[in-house]
Amino acid sequence: MKILTILRGLIDENPLSQADLEDLLEIESLNFRETNPLILQERAELLTILWPRVWQKCQELGINQPNQILISCWRFWIPWALQLRNHAKPLIQGILAPQGTGKTTLTSIMSIILAYFDLKVNNLSLDDIYKTYNERIKLRQKDKRLRWRGPPGTHDIELGIKVLEQVCQQESPILIPRFDKSLHRGQGDRIAPEQVERVDILFFEGWFVGMNPIEETVFDHAPDPINSEEDRQFARDNNQRLREYLPLWSKIDRLLILYPLDYRYSLQWRQAAEAKGGMNPSEIEEFVKYFWKSLHPQLFLPPLLKQAHLVVEINRDHSLGKISNQ
Repeated sequence: MKILTILRGLIDENPLSQADLEDLLEIESLNFRETNPLILQERAELLTILWPRVWQKCQELGINQPNQILISCWRFWIPWALQLRNHAKPLIQGILAPQGTGKTTLTSIMSIILAYFDLKVNNLSLDDIYKTYNERIKLRQKDKRLRWRGPPGTHDIELGIKVLEQVCQQESPILIPRFDKSLHRGQGDRIAPEQVERVDILFFEGWFVGMNPIEETVFDHAPDPINSEEDRQFARDNNQRLREYLPLWSKIDRLLILYPLDYRYSLQWRQAAEAKGGMNPSEIEEFVKYFWKSLHPQLFLPPLLKQAHLVVEINRDHSLGKISNQ
């Protein structure tokens, strides 16, 4: 088959073992009989063209797993880019991605692929719409439980709505807010916005983008680390604050969920990311569990899986699991 020939030639030029090559071809050949051959051909040709740029970007990001990257390109990134190419513009693409799932890699690679179609892509993170440092100081004085940025209540929702509306209305220029986490000894603060003239696709990403409030009764028997009555009240309060975000979520056209097969992978991924510096293991664990206490993934993610337009399972080694289109 011509497609297999293209893939073989492509991989032969890159540092993949023969075993990796055979695994890839065996896995993907099973899908060919059930997929439109013209679509497969376009995917293969795009992969051939874009692979050098994608692989270079991955190396810049410190990712040196060519077989995994190639499979991600073939199974997910290029097919998803083709879907987005054909969607009406401008498009607000929401991405819900728990810590460590690879949203930075995803948005970086997708920008490269979509640029090939002459689409102007930009990124807005929940982090970018944090309240200012001074506003968060005042927030902590009112509620000492909001000691870290991240949970519901620490964002400027009106700012987020304003930016998404500007994109939807195709205003120009658009001022996209930016946040520098390194300021104020790691507390972070808002910096000068990025001015852009045109946005065809905006990736709006964050660890609870699109999450909806759930029934209060679930917190009566919540999973670890929501163990004390104080923990349960914190969880209930964050659940209530989620309601303030619904007008922001309403601006999203489509929602993608990067779904770890076990939410506890986030702690392992964060520890690996911080191995060369930053927080020590106990600080990392406290930080990650603070997020779980805020909006526990075991409680909030499952209800969203059938509502999202696309769900991509993430294995422990960051390889892709099942990909589900709704």
